[in-house]
Amino acid sequence: FFKNRDFPILFFEEKLSDKLEIEEIRRVTRRLIGLFLKGEVDAVYFLYAQFKNVLVSTVKVEKFLSIPRVEKGGGQETYILEPERRAVYQKLVPLYATTKVFAALADSFASEYGARMTAMKLATNNASEIIQDLTIERNRLRQAVITKELAEISGAAEALK
Repeated sequence: FFKNRDFPILFFEEKLSDKLEIEEIRRVTRRLIGLFLKGEVDAVYFLYAQFKNVLVSTVKVEKFLSIPRVEKGGGQETYILEPERRAVYQKLVPLYATTKVFAALADSFASEYGARMTAMKLATNNASEIIQDLTIERNRLRQAVITKELAEISGAAEALK
């Protein structure tokens, strides 16, 4: 979609595995975070098909890494973190980011496979109906040919009498 628009594409991953391999997801996550941290982009958003069921998927736009701030109450922190806050964030933020990428990809693949499954079911049903109609038509033609041949045989036998 964006290739045909006047819209800069800074990162495009064309051949992601539908097996959702964790190393591949981590590589994409690092690249997205890197674009943001280097200041190449002001924000990163995901635009993907969110899976609802095999018949329905919706377009979802989601800000990447939109972690809500913890409000301070009465001059005290709401949470006490052990070990320190920085160590917790250094561990959790990459896991959280990787999980967000994983979830978006899982939804996208599930939506795609749901759409394919529905399309194949409809195609199979249509093919079955066409086969049934053609079988009936073939049987009618065959019956007409047999009836004509029987009429010719009966006519020839009558003529021989």
